[in-house]
Amino acid sequence: MGIGKQNFVRQTYDQQLYSKGVQTRMRLAGTFNQRREDFDSLEAYNNYLEMVADIDWGLSYGNEKEKKEAAAKMRKFAKDNFQVIHSARAHAERVCVHLSPQDAL
Repeated sequence: MGIGKQNFVRQTYDQQLYSKGVQTRMRLAGTFNQRREDFDSLEAYNNYLEMVADIDWGLSYGNEKEKKEAAAKMRKFAKDNFQVIHSARAHAERVCVHLSPQDAL
């Protein structure tokens, strides 16, 4: 079935916010991909998660100033932690290669 005026359903405001939040979290997942094992303490990991949540909120729901600040924090983190981010991506790819389709369920 093709896309046309007859099949078009306008999204509600809540659906648009949800979709935007999902897109933002997918974008963040590529940069903020560290696991609990990557931190020396639970406190450091919790601080990391809080920073990610603040950036997520700023990008998803913040005003223009908050969005710019959150984007700047994300860029700075990505620049400062380039090696860690890419090693975590490589680890995730190695783990995915070893999973069978049954393991994913």
